[in-house]
Amino acid sequence: MTLVARILVIIFLINSCNKVSELKSYNGFAFGTTYSIILQSDSELQIKQLVESIVVRINKSMSTYIENSIISNVNVGNQVEIDTDFENVFNASKLVWQQSKGYFDPTVGSLVNAYGFGPSKPINSLNAKAIDSLLEFTGFSKIKMSNNNTIKKDDKRIYIDFNAIAKGYAVDIISKELRELGYKNFLVEIGGEVFAEGINPLKGTMWTIGIDNPLQKQSRDFISSIQIRGKGMATSGNYRKYKIDKNSGEKYVHTINPLNGLPVKSNILSATVVAESSMLADAYATALMAMPLNEGEKLVSTLDNVEAMWIISENKNFKIVKSSNFKYDSI
Repeated sequence: MTLVARILVIIFLINSCNKVSELKSYNGFAFGTTYSIILQSDSELQIKQLVESIVVRINKSMSTYIENSIISNVNVGNQVEIDTDFENVFNASKLVWQQSKGYFDPTVGSLVNAYGFGPSKPINSLNAKAIDSLLEFTGFSKIKMSNNNTIKKDDKRIYIDFNAIAKGYAVDIISKELRELGYKNFLVEIGGEVFAEGINPLKGTMWTIGIDNPLQKQSRDFISSIQIRGKGMATSGNYRKYKIDKNSGEKYVHTINPLNGLPVKSNILSATVVAESSMLADAYATALMAMPLNEGEKLVSTLDNVEAMWIISENKNFKIVKSSNFKYDSI
């Protein structure tokens, strides 16, 4: 997802006095947000250390906030060899970029920075001319991965930002490590990107994930919840993260349309995606926030193992729209 404002995903756990000891919860901070891991275990393996080591590894590869990361080197034009993590995310990004016809595009980084949603200083006067200039070096077709594992850019000013997909990738990597350690029932969540494995042993059912009401003011209110197992899930929304232009007073949402360089103006409040991996769910949810609803529905109908649910603003209220293949019942 681009730096995507996430909708908080709440894990609903039903108390069961004789089984509580089987579940352990680990919480912390990663990638500028929070993480939560819930798993069934009788051992005392160092889960937090495992998570932190993966976070450090991925930050060294793909954090635009770290000057000597691989992606920061690529962005300033240095020829550096990319690692496996970068390659995996690059290839997944290329796939979603192609399938979404450009609505998902990590080279939107220069525009994200210009609007004030990235690590660089925003442009004070972001007029049509400035946006057109930035679009000249935006487009995933303008970057390639070479045979020697370096990134070639058609224009040295191209700025890559994997923020809309990297958290989902981290969730998948942590889930893979837990699986290899023998864990069968767990849930991993980073900043709203989720992967659920096995069952919630307290209930003996699939994991239940709650989705925030995007129209809520202060109190926590859930508009829907779904149950998943062996799937990744991500929700992207615009209602939490935005900027106000000091000069014009105009409100800019964080989802930027890579095709025209403008903040997306839409009645789509959020898009939730369930997919085989959290990484793909993350990327597709970002794309669906940028796309018109009818195009998003068409896209999802062409994809295998990808399902979506949109929350649409309607007359000061909202309605829920689901893709035709959405088989998860809202609870």
